Amino acid sequence: MFIKRGFQIAFSAFIVLLLLNQALNQHLENLIAILLLIPALMAGYSAITRLDFVKKPVFLLTVTILCTALNLLLLLYVALHFQINDVSDPLNVQIKATELLHGNQNWHSNFDGSQEYFYVYPNLVFFTVLISKVMAFAQSVGLSIQLALRLMNFFLLAMVTIFTLLTSWRLSKNIRAIALTAVILLFYPVMYLYPNMVTYTDTWAISCTTVVFYLVAVGLTSQRRLVVVGANLAMIMVYALLYAIKPNMVILLPAVAVLIFMTFFLKMPERWRVVVIAFSLALGVITATVATKSIASSNGYSQSAQKKIALPATHWINMGLNLLGSSGKGAYDSNDESLDIERKLEKKTYLTTDSIKDRLQMLGLGGWFKLALDKSQTLLGTPLFGFGRYASGYAKAPGYYLHHQMMLTTFFAIIATTTVLLAGGQLLIKVWQPYGDQPITSAQRAFSYLVGIAAIGLTIFHTFIWEVEPRYFLPMIYPVVTLIGMVGGVQRLPALQIVRSKSNVNWTKLLVLPVTSILFLGLTLFSAKSIPGIAYGNMEYPIRLAILQPVKAPAELRFSLPVPETVNVLKVDIRPEPGQSVSLSTGQQLTPRNGHYVLEKRFVANQNVEVVIQRDETKARRPLILYRQPTLYKQLFHGSSVTIDGKQYYLPYEMDIYDRKPFELLDVNNQPVLR
Repeated sequence: MFIKRGFQIAFSAFIVLLLLNQALNQHLENLIAILLLIPALMAGYSAITRLDFVKKPVFLLTVTILCTALNLLLLLYVALHFQINDVSDPLNVQIKATELLHGNQNWHSNFDGSQEYFYVYPNLVFFTVLISKVMAFAQSVGLSIQLALRLMNFFLLAMVTIFTLLTSWRLSKNIRAIALTAVILLFYPVMYLYPNMVTYTDTWAISCTTVVFYLVAVGLTSQRRLVVVGANLAMIMVYALLYAIKPNMVILLPAVAVLIFMTFFLKMPERWRVVVIAFSLALGVITATVATKSIASSNGYSQSAQKKIALPATHWINMGLNLLGSSGKGAYDSNDESLDIERKLEKKTYLTTDSIKDRLQMLGLGGWFKLALDKSQTLLGTPLFGFGRYASGYAKAPGYYLHHQMMLTTFFAIIATTTVLLAGGQLLIKVWQPYGDQPITSAQRAFSYLVGIAAIGLTIFHTFIWEVEPRYFLPMIYPVVTLIGMVGGVQRLPALQIVRSKSNVNWTKLLVLPVTSILFLGLTLFSAKSIPGIAYGNMEYPIRLAILQPVKAPAELRFSLPVPETVNVLKVDIRPEPGQSVSLSTGQQLTPRNGHYVLEKRFVANQNVEVVIQRDETKARRPLILYRQPTLYKQLFHGSSVTIDGKQYYLPYEMDIYDRKPFELLDVNNQPVLR
């Protein structure tokens, strides 16, 4: 009883933390809309389930097929119509993968003589080689690399949907469970998670984790020995791939170790199955460790150079204790990274350990817990919905989306958060409510324990120990969704059952509640229309490769910049200095402001703006900092280029609908009339 109660308390605490972070992260008007939608959806669900035909298996199967089809079509549309110019780490990976494709196996990428990106972050080497193989396969079958990578993302996202449904079916064998899971996946599709819009490790990690948990479900439930053996053999390979791509998913090993203890202590019949699963996961880690070193070496990667440059584990622990991180509390910090790289090169890594001791002493026990709660907001509450995070990097997106970007992002956030709160709340109640006429099976209980322990462990790891990013918890989201579907399949979700049990339904209230919630939702979305975001531009890139470069420019440079959407501000991101001017071809000058040049003016969509940079070499002493197009399979920057010393360079610029301030109306002479 103590073991069961301990799990219930810990898992309930995790669910409460998840729900609170999701709710408190929303703006007030969004939260009100969500709180109105939840009871309206519950009341609507109760009314619908009273209909006789809704209870029939044929209807539930139809719902499953339709929801799954719509989900997959939505993922395919996003994959083909939303293309992002990846920034930061994804861009590093794509550039190096392209170089590998062309036979360049030199992994040194330092731009200042000290930093070596792939030797600082060796966990990305295998993933980079993997992406290069995908590119090579695309060429061998006549596909463009760009289309192949986008289709790759679609197949990975589709696998999340399909294997989540298969896991729900494998555990429950109940059509209601798979129908409920399909509905949740439709309203909470993987496309809401912004890292899946880029070519990076997160998409692979979520997909592989979903497959691993499906294989766990097969290993726990199948009565055929050959199937169990096959599932565990497949688990070794899939988990090896998962661990090689996302090392923090090693958390499944201690989670299954705890599960072994629980199954033996509680005398569960699956205890030996769990032992075999643990053995398979351990073999997966060993396989990944051996294979990735071999693959890296065969692609020109130097293990000896890695040992000299790779940062120690204390680096990420140190960043996780930083209250003033450049990306948030306990998140990535460029200063910590630079210092730790220097310490590594100077063989003074003990200074990082000293920094950890100092920060722990400064925080104290109370401060450490407070920091963990703040980091949990980043891990479990920071919205990952919509595509606004990379708006300035779009190479392609529907015009309607760009024009109504904030409104659509708000809508996605409300619907997704409503789904999380509604489903998570039901799961929280069910954790404490015993099942009725259809008791949960021992295999379902073992699966629930594993998912719960892994989710708790991953949360503790990134809030109390390691540095944090919102995307780090993503692999565990859909296994939790599987639990919700499984619960709904065994017995009607408790809160919905309470609503349904009231025989005297007030149909007036039943109509008023949805109408009120829809009206408030509409008003909330309408208000978001007046909060535009970044429209277009050449992205500002954290320099890890030589993309921004100093250039000794001629006396005059001209750049033609496209305007895909009507905007109000043009910013040219070059440093103001004496003897230098930036203007339009019409002669209108841009004003130096905060380290760049700015012009507030209405620029109409579907035109080109010509920017002229003039420099008096006797006064302008510093070189221009421009973008240089790297070796890559796609055009990275927008606008025309200039050729200097035989190399092409692009202008760093940004076009905003507003310049980080409330929208202002301009008269016919482009003068502000309202602030």
